[in-house]
Amino acid sequence: MTEKLGSGFQNFRHFAIPYFIYVFLFYLAPPPFKSGLENLFPEAGNQTISLKTLMLPFVVAAVAHYLLINLRLILNKPWYDRVNEFILTRAREETGKNIPSFQNMRPAFYKIIDSDASLTVLSERIKFNGLYWMGCADLRLASLLLMVCWSIGGYIAYYFSFDPQPWIWSGLLMTCLAIASLLGSEITTRRHIKLIADQLNQFFAHHKEQFIALLPG
Repeated sequence: MTEKLGSGFQNFRHFAIPYFIYVFLFYLAPPPFKSGLENLFPEAGNQTISLKTLMLPFVVAAVAHYLLINLRLILNKPWYDRVNEFILTRAREETGKNIPSFQNMRPAFYKIIDSDASLTVLSERIKFNGLYWMGCADLRLASLLLMVCWSIGGYIAYYFSFDPQPWIWSGLLMTCLAIASLLGSEITTRRHIKLIADQLNQFFAHHKEQFIALLPG
């Protein structure tokens, strides 16, 4: 039951975090885009747009974002590889074995973690930081997607002799957010590695022999 709830939470966060990111980024959208939505949803009023009324577009955006999960993983790969390399290097040092890759040791590693309640508690802290860690990747993907959209909107506006500047400024703002997300990824990765280091200290202090026995080959 707990595993199902955990899996459900993981799936929910993959959808919920992008949803709230797009809600936030909506307020940074070009005014002509927001005016167009006001025309589509006139009941929302002239001054503000009801989030409840606009829930469906945000849900659609979040679902589309979720379907691009492979692209998000690619955007986060340098930091993901750093974390895995840290675990792999520590495992090689502790065991004295030339473990080929993190994927090679992954089943043994997580089998022990899942069987030790104290390690599981530490894992929850790592997962919590992981929300911010992957949230930075979500922000990066959303910003890049909207940067492309607003750039296309600016080109279309210019082509049809409308003012392209609102689209250009929004596109530049998305570029700045994408760059800022790189800093966020760096900060959360360092935090991630620190938390994992604490977990590995306990892991190898109590389970080194078991881990070596479970390693393939």
